Amino acid sequence: MAEPCAKQARIERVCEFAKFTPVQLLEETEKAVGDPQLPIQQRAPIGKSCELKNIQLSVERNGETLNQWRALNAELEKDVERVRQREELLTKVESMKEITLTEVWHEEG
Repeated sequence: MAEPCAKQARIERVCEFAKFTPVQLLEETEKAVGDPQLPIQQRAPIGKSCELKNIQLSVERNGETLNQWRALNAELEKDVERVRQREELLTKVESMKEITLTEVWHEEG
């Protein structure tokens, strides 16, 4: 009669393990092994993994920001080029005004 009870206990334990997440399963396995250093050794890579994820998110956000700044810079460069062209045209207009005034002055004089 002891055998069915032991079998039932094992089945319940297996069902319990089946509900665990991979991390919980690893922790329970480490407890079963009995080495007190295992959980400590396991937490170090988990901590580094979290740090890595945070760094990756930061890099991704910084990349998006960089792309936005590049797009803005491209627009500003276009604006600068338009201002240069405008200044060149204004200089030409002033030069033409002087030439025209000089021609008018010579014709009248």
